[in-house]
Amino acid sequence: MNATDLSTELQDLAKALGLIDPQNGQFDWNWFADPLSSIKKVFSNQGQRDAFNELFECTHRPTSIDGIPSDESWHPLLANQPRGNVYLTIREDGANVTFGVAGEFHSATSPDASLRAHLPLFLSDGTNVSAVAGAANGPLQVGLRVDLNLSGAIQLQPSMSNSS
Repeated sequence: MNATDLSTELQDLAKALGLIDPQNGQFDWNWFADPLSSIKKVFSNQGQRDAFNELFECTHRPTSIDGIPSDESWHPLLANQPRGNVYLTIREDGANVTFGVAGEFHSATSPDASLRAHLPLFLSDGTNVSAVAGAANGPLQVGLRVDLNLSGAIQLQPSMSNSS
């Protein structure tokens, strides 16, 4: 059996798992002797990580969401949900890829409100994997947006208070 006989998705899956060598595209028959040693490298081996990303892009198309950076994609993990979803987030910065989780929830009534949370989980540089959740490069971000349907300008006045 030749690896090129497989569909693109199956090739990406086999590469992500280490069954097909991502560099030469050939089956690694030694994989069957110790599959876990290859599988655990899915994020620390750049070829396997890239194959995982390509497979995930095919099976979970990213959703266009206002306010997320252009180098980040949010992939819905649940079926189409009218009031929000849970997402796997992927942020690519050269060889560094940060994987995270996010959620967004929208109200069903007026006023329109939404709650969004995002937590980067780990960073893969193609060789190593490091946890970033809660660190300076992986802060929990939470946002609340409420559309009050106000019209006109809102004037804010500076206030000086004297504390004695």
